[in-house]
Amino acid sequence: MTGDEFVGVVGQGLTVNGEPAQISQAETMSECLTGFGLGYQYDRSKLILGLLADLWPGLQMLQNVGSAALALAYAASGRFDLFVHSFLGPWDVAAGLAQVRAAGGLVLDRTGEHATIFSEGLVAGAPGPVREFAAATKDKPWR
Repeated sequence: MTGDEFVGVVGQGLTVNGEPAQISQAETMSECLTGFGLGYQYDRSKLILGLLADLWPGLQMLQNVGSAALALAYAASGRFDLFVHSFLGPWDVAAGLAQVRAAGGLVLDRTGEHATIFSEGLVAGAPGPVREFAAATKDKPWR
């Protein structure tokens, strides 16, 4: 769709269009361009919007993305510092998990554990902001 090719192999790194790429160097959420996804169910979308509103203005900027797979690739390549989505399927995240990890990033689920392809919700990106996001949302309604 964008003309970009993202290839990530854990232990071998990430390339975008054949060039090496890596996770963002952001250290805190306040520095982060955060991508997020709403999904297709109003009640679930309302949860993520409420969560982000509670965190605002502790994030630099927010951008809604229509594709979780593309947004995870953007997080892996540093185009997003963070990406968060509350309800996903394995087909949405399988490639993105490998890409983010190959690029040196962190992917946690809604409970703060390492995400798997079966994690319904996740936050991905630069390790420091991901950990900060997980701590800040520990008791929030997206869980």
